[in-house]
Amino acid sequence: KQSIQEKLEALNKMKKIDEPEVIFEFNPKEFVPEKMVILRQNLYFFNPLSQNLLTLNEKNESQLLPIQQSFNSAAILGDSILFFSKPDKINVFKNGAIQNSFTLKLPAPDFNFSKLSALYSNVYLLDSEKGEIIKYASPLEKGKDSPQLWIAPAETKKAIAGKSMAIDGSVWILQGENVIWRYYRGRFQAELKLDLFPYPKNIYKIFTSASLPYLYLLEPAQNRIIILNKSGEVIKQFQSEKFDNLKDFSISENGNTIYLLNGLKVYQISFVP
Repeated sequence: KQSIQEKLEALNKMKKIDEPEVIFEFNPKEFVPEKMVILRQNLYFFNPLSQNLLTLNEKNESQLLPIQQSFNSAAILGDSILFFSKPDKINVFKNGAIQNSFTLKLPAPDFNFSKLSALYSNVYLLDSEKGEIIKYASPLEKGKDSPQLWIAPAETKKAIAGKSMAIDGSVWILQGENVIWRYYRGRFQAELKLDLFPYPKNIYKIFTSASLPYLYLLEPAQNRIIILNKSGEVIKQFQSEKFDNLKDFSISENGNTIYLLNGLKVYQISFVP
């Protein structure tokens, strides 16, 4: 059994890490992170229950920023971070401070946005209950008042129960049952079924971007991050017993570094295909 498992792990490009590199550890009396995002070489950590941000620069020096606003999700747009606050607010963070805040017009009062992405100055929000993706076109000053149903009205495959969303020109939706749906120009294009070892139990998050050739998947249930090409083939897996409380991750701009938020620790993994 052990021999078979080792062969399957090798075929599925699994790398087990006994002692992953810790680059930072939070003081719980100061800040408890839940989510993270990266802009250039700086990491930003936030918590929907906190009105602070904690930044970590490339020298691993931290700074706590009182923001007076809590955030539910975040996305990069150019040289800014867009922070979304439920139910309808976008905060534009740039140069260490909130520069602008916009209240979005909802397509209907009962829309409940859960995931945020951005591409080419456009903002996309997922309502996983209705299975709809709403686009707010650039510039946001005007686009905020004109929500557009991005998925074609005639499309029968709606993103209902979508767990996570990523955009690179196509829109990738992580569905239940370990399936990824790809949409393009509002139409369903393909389904990727995750056929790999160990078989996924509960993938939590998907990430990609227009500049990255891979899909990155976080699975806290099996202490790992999975890297696929955009046809669904396994490129690499990283697993560690130390990844026992995975909450979020970010990928460096060149794709060569993976940052993992695990409880109060931040781990760093070098990734060279």
